[in-house]
Amino acid sequence: MEKPQNYLTKIFVKINQSGKKILYRVVLFFVIFSSYINGQIPTWIRQYGITDRADFALGGIVETDNNDFVVCGATFNRSPFLPWDVDGYFIKINVYGDTIWTRRVGTMGMGAGIDMIFDALVNNNNELVFTGTKRRPSDRDVWFFKYSLNGDSLIDKTIGGPSEDNGAEIIQNPDGTYLIIGDTKSFGTQIGGADVWLLKLNQNGDTIWTRTYDLNYQDQGLDIIPFHNNNYLVITFSATDSFQIGFFGEYLGFGSYFVLDSSGNVLKTMIFAEDSITKFSEIIPTGDGGAIIAGSRSLYDNFPNRDIWILKLNSNADTVWTKTIGTYGKYDGGISILQSNSGGYYLAAYSQTYTPPGMGYDNLWLLRLNDNGDTVWTRWWGGPLNDDPASIISTSDGGIIIAG
Repeated sequence: MEKPQNYLTKIFVKINQSGKKILYRVVLFFVIFSSYINGQIPTWIRQYGITDRADFALGGIVETDNNDFVVCGATFNRSPFLPWDVDGYFIKINVYGDTIWTRRVGTMGMGAGIDMIFDALVNNNNELVFTGTKRRPSDRDVWFFKYSLNGDSLIDKTIGGPSEDNGAEIIQNPDGTYLIIGDTKSFGTQIGGADVWLLKLNQNGDTIWTRTYDLNYQDQGLDIIPFHNNNYLVITFSATDSFQIGFFGEYLGFGSYFVLDSSGNVLKTMIFAEDSITKFSEIIPTGDGGAIIAGSRSLYDNFPNRDIWILKLNSNADTVWTKTIGTYGKYDGGISILQSNSGGYYLAAYSQTYTPPGMGYDNLWLLRLNDNGDTVWTRWWGGPLNDDPASIISTSDGGIIIAG
């Protein structure tokens, strides 16, 4: 998610037929089919997880060709004495939300290290491909691995240097090669401590080339999409300072986006550094040849509080419009966005704007936006603790699915 991880247990409140609230401490997962798009209730809600562990969807959710879904993330040991017991975790479910299989992957073992999956895709060979970060004896590497749709391991590789390196998002090119965007403390100039890292890999996960980009701070690559003329759009975050809020760290910094050519050369850079914090979470292509970015900013709020921020770009990667959504003094932020086939957008966000009895901290906020970014309607879900989305995608039956 956009803000620093505090690893609080996720809790979702479901209402059974008698109206009684049922609490779940697990990965959140629910589908909203086309009936919900017209304001109806979700078709189903499901929760998944490993007993006595905290499980999180950290990013990618994908639909397979037989209408199943795979969501990826991590599973954490709840014990404060085993903070390094973190493994990659992904789940395959059918269209009704029933579990087909689960996989726990990584170094594993008590205190073995931190292994997390941040993104997934189904490649042109109908295989599952993942990226994230995997522990090694001295630090962490970018993680690239493949599984069959039956849950069989095909390839497992790490790429990195002597220090910490992380993969955030992965895409596949039409020729079968892959691009991973992330960050590196092993390569580049690292003026601020870390650089944005772009890796091009072949179909087997072997490195073809890498590029680093330094914005003079602790820089992270967050997302990448194909753009027109064989170019790419990348969003980044640069941490300029940090401080503590209770037990948890908070970062100040700015967001930016790059236009890159097919070799990773920078064609255009836009930096948004007028706030205490401006952070992008996701970028997607739009049907008009442009793109739209979801994130958060504190320009109109009292930092560390913040608002949702949406930017619409045209085919030249110029800003067409922006929208700020939220309540002053509250902690709101956009996480994941999709374009609707009927026009407009669906935005999954976290929010403290709406906290009625029984809901507290962050709540999941779904917003329906029109083509100009104006809010059409909103819905909230949540329980007494943090309830945050990680990803929203459209489904082949015309609905949407959200994981968190």
